[in-house]
Amino acid sequence: MLLPMPSFPGPRAWLQAAALLLAGCHPAPSEPPHAPEPRAAGPARCAANRAAGPITFLTSAVFLPTTGILDVVAAQRLGYFDALCLDVRIRPGGSNAQLVSAGTAQIAGLGDAASALLAMDRGANLTGIATYGNISAVELVALRDAPEGSAPIRQLADLKGRIVGYKVAVAPQVIAMLIRAGVSPDAVKFVSVPFNPEILAKGQVAAMIGYASNEPRALEAGGYALSEWNPERFGVHSTFNVLVANRDFAAAHPQAVADFLRASLRALAWVRASDAHLDTALGFERDRSPAGFDLARARARWRYEEQMIAASQPAGSVPGENVPAGWQADARLLADARLTHGPAPARPFDNRFIQAIYKGTQLLWPAP
Repeated sequence: MLLPMPSFPGPRAWLQAAALLLAGCHPAPSEPPHAPEPRAAGPARCAANRAAGPITFLTSAVFLPTTGILDVVAAQRLGYFDALCLDVRIRPGGSNAQLVSAGTAQIAGLGDAASALLAMDRGANLTGIATYGNISAVELVALRDAPEGSAPIRQLADLKGRIVGYKVAVAPQVIAMLIRAGVSPDAVKFVSVPFNPEILAKGQVAAMIGYASNEPRALEAGGYALSEWNPERFGVHSTFNVLVANRDFAAAHPQAVADFLRASLRALAWVRASDAHLDTALGFERDRSPAGFDLARARARWRYEEQMIAASQPAGSVPGENVPAGWQADARLLADARLTHGPAPARPFDNRFIQAIYKGTQLLWPAP
């Protein structure tokens, strides 16, 4: 059940910095502080990549300090795409699954494999090409001490009849978690809300759905004690930060898709190499955020998610690899949440692009 969106006041100063991370545009950035990257592809490869034409990449959510966005922005600014003769154009995302399916964009980020599978269930012409996190990044959060006049949320059953805020769509991980906990999702009043954790502090919602690395951390920074429910604790396993490509484009230009990942993953390794590199990469994103960008908050979010990625990386897999168990878990949670209408696609992702750019665990650069 969806309720009309009420009007909320603006956030306090300590929350404004977190909100600014979600503001983004794309003015012309300044030159990167390093020498031009040398060519990393031979003439034949270069010609094939140029023949693929412009590759429009849509970020999963404007310009956030997260894998699948920061590394792609860094790859462009560091010259890695140019070195592979790729014409990559980065745009803030919106209706990513629909735009990629239609061929308006060629590659895009989605929040998780569940989002990709749900789009495919509805007929989207997509294939998964990379997965970075193999754990649920979304969770439900409430204040431990409820505002005056409100009853605190001590357990998920306390959400019956209460208002829960969400952004974009109610996360299927949360729906599956409620069902596992014996709470009918129909008993909860889900309301679309803007990015503004202040609404929770003011008691305008009893709980809210957010990213473990983001909204709860912003509230903690404001001095609030929280109760957090992560779907993983209820046996609802998931993924986060998935890249998808238009299936027809990927079939026609597999080398270009592989080299897009090659450049992005090389940039990811560069960002991870030092704190100085991280700050430089965050500066690339700050250049595209005219409303402001809080470097400390961005750095904290990146590091929090890096811990989640490291903890969930299956043994023997490489960064970006689509792990079958992760995608299967997302297919199960969609079925549990009764959101899909048929069986999961037989081949929802394609690891051939990742396999083409690694030798063992070593990313191949320059391209062979």
